[in-house]
Amino acid sequence: MGAALASAALFAADARAAPGTDADAVTYRRHVMKTRGEQAAALGMVLQQKGPAENAAIHARTIALTAKAALKAFEAQVPGGEAKAEIWRNWPDFTKRLKTLSDGADDLAAIAEREGLSAMQAKVMSVLSCKSCHDAYTLRQGR
Repeated sequence: MGAALASAALFAADARAAPGTDADAVTYRRHVMKTRGEQAAALGMVLQQKGPAENAAIHARTIALTAKAALKAFEAQVPGGEAKAEIWRNWPDFTKRLKTLSDGADDLAAIAEREGLSAMQAKVMSVLSCKSCHDAYTLRQGR
């Protein structure tokens, strides 16, 4: 029984490490970025008092986590989807922007937890200024 469990664990570890196809990389990346966008939209609803205020920090933290996941998702350097090739040509700038987003969203969550929604609201637009990055790095502009 122990040997079977060890074999299963090794197989699972190998499966996690194995890269998928290029299409898988693009699809994964699309899911991660869509999640980030959905969380920003949900946070926007909270800020408009159309969603529960107590979820503001949760949405901000999720944005931070998806920005971190996006860094890994784009490391494969697989073109396709809405991603422009400029992402990989300007990799230091792109990664800096995602790290800034992640750190800023973590800060927003901490502010919401410590000082409340109104304190967080004053800083949201400076953190979630997505348009310039989308204009530079996505095929669909202005979001």
